[in-house]
Amino acid sequence: MATVTSMVSALNVTVVYRVAGEVKTFSETVVSPIVIERYLQLECGDAIGLFVPVGKGQQVNALNIEWFEIERITAPKE
Repeated sequence: MATVTSMVSALNVTVVYRVAGEVKTFSETVVSPIVIERYLQLECGDAIGLFVPVGKGQQVNALNIEWFEIERITAPKE
């Protein structure tokens, strides 16, 4: 995963998730390496025990995610 995060400077993410029976949407550009790693882990299907940030300091269990889309923003070459 370290190789991928060094090649990606940010992710545009859109997440539709369910919490307390309500469907919510989170859409943002994430730049923090640990948050990028969590979303890439979600994309790989490794969702057991994974919590992903959905804004305002909140996290959601990946098993409650209904749908997500991730667009990579490539890091500039040195």
